[in-house]
Amino acid sequence: MPPAEPRVRPLLEGASLNSDRGGFAFCGVVLVEAADRDGQLRRVVVDTGHIGTRRRLQAALAEAGLSPEDIDVVALTHAHWDHSQNVDVFPAAEIVVSAAELAYIERPHARDFATPAWTKYLFAERRIRAVADGDEVLPGLSVVAVPGHSAGSVAYAVGQAGGTTVISGDALPTADAARLRQARLVFWDLDQAAASAARLADLADLVYPGHDRPFRLAGGETEYLTPFGFTLTGVAPDDPGLRIEAPAPFGGPEDLTPP
Repeated sequence: MPPAEPRVRPLLEGASLNSDRGGFAFCGVVLVEAADRDGQLRRVVVDTGHIGTRRRLQAALAEAGLSPEDIDVVALTHAHWDHSQNVDVFPAAEIVVSAAELAYIERPHARDFATPAWTKYLFAERRIRAVADGDEVLPGLSVVAVPGHSAGSVAYAVGQAGGTTVISGDALPTADAARLRQARLVFWDLDQAAASAARLADLADLVYPGHDRPFRLAGGETEYLTPFGFTLTGVAPDDPGLRIEAPAPFGGPEDLTPP
């Protein structure tokens, strides 16, 4: 039986952890269940994560009582590798991605390390639905154009009785980004990224961000829905080479826009 309103639940929570050997790039993966216009239950996975999270994603689906074949749509916020690399986990699903992003991945600019030249091949021979601002993925689940972080970034707005839930991708990657109304890494356009962050911060009551835990926005402050949890394996707490450092204060977006 389809839910009376769209239902949202995380499969994988994002994290913005980094190291002196590179970033982990763990993005959030979110399941949306809603009825289509014929009243049939449809399941949408928003973003897929990268190869390093594949087994955890498959386990999260199983924990939810689902298999990849149960997913009807994969809706991408953008095509960066850490958000799109696992699309092949869902071979039968329709792929929803913005028309602007599809055009951009044909020829990414040289500084965009998050869109390797092979990105376009992830979508070869797949059933693609190109979308734009205001398009409806399912009743109650709509597209919000938020360019800037990438050329064709979108978010997905879910109308619920308690307010508007936004699955933001990297237009709002973290709670700090929402509070400051600023993107963090900007690969396309700084002004567009700032405007998009502000648009989502004004729209959202609840955010499932690109690289952080879900949070609520209230009076300019953010409130996490879940506690932080992260287990690092392969190292002991007393190993002399292990060092833990607090993140640097957010001093504005890193500019990786076209030269």
